[in-house]
Amino acid sequence: CSFFCAPPTKKVRAAYILSTDGGKSWTPPRTVHPGAGGFGNGSAILLSDGTIAWAIQIKDNENKFVSSGIFLSHDRAKTFELAAVIRSDHNLLETTIAELSDGRLMAVSRRECDICWSDDGGRTWTDPAGLGVDLFDPHLLEMPNGVLACFHGSYKARGIRVILSPDGGNTWHGPGDHYGYQIDPSVYGYCHPMRLPDGTAYLVYLHTGGHSAADARTEALWGLRVEVNNTADGIKIQPAPRSPAARGLPKEVLQLLTSRESGGDPVLGGIV
Repeated sequence: CSFFCAPPTKKVRAAYILSTDGGKSWTPPRTVHPGAGGFGNGSAILLSDGTIAWAIQIKDNENKFVSSGIFLSHDRAKTFELAAVIRSDHNLLETTIAELSDGRLMAVSRRECDICWSDDGGRTWTDPAGLGVDLFDPHLLEMPNGVLACFHGSYKARGIRVILSPDGGNTWHGPGDHYGYQIDPSVYGYCHPMRLPDGTAYLVYLHTGGHSAADARTEALWGLRVEVNNTADGIKIQPAPRSPAARGLPKEVLQLLTSRESGGDPVLGGIV
């Protein structure tokens, strides 16, 4: 199944469309659940037991702050149930979840990097505890070497960064107390990572935030690979598959394709 989550408006709640033929045809938009009044951060995930799990922002009656609803489907996304609500004394925004190799689920939320775990498939959760990393748009990946990576946009250090955990999220490494290892400091900070068969993470990310006309004129999509150290103490940036850098183009051509003006905007034109 494939998913698309539509941001909420006054009339539309969190919704998705499904394709069962590789994207050739799609269902009409479906509402996730009456309790799903916000939007998720990243894709719904398929758990090892076949359950589909999705974290979506909600405004519940028991909390004046925005909470995170955990929605589960046991029928390949035909229906979803609200299985749990993660609450705190502050907003839990853009929550993302991942299934770890030990079977636990882990969630992390913007802005204080609140982390919590579930050991019963998402029905109950530990109390969220903030790391104070000051992040937005978090995404969790457990790498083949066992290191847990949280890719994110950084309030403190700008751009896209990643913090790393060697022990399933109990302790985290980064070059500073409130930010992760630098991936691309010149962009806005929203990305989507996925794990590749070679053990690296492939990131697709936005250049600007899209908040102004200038953003529209200079918007771009970038892609690169991140190799995570086995000791969770650093990363290596690698070219994206089939990119100009990966194809071994001459250095002067690569400089033209990736040149930036002041302010981090890409140079438009110059197609090779």
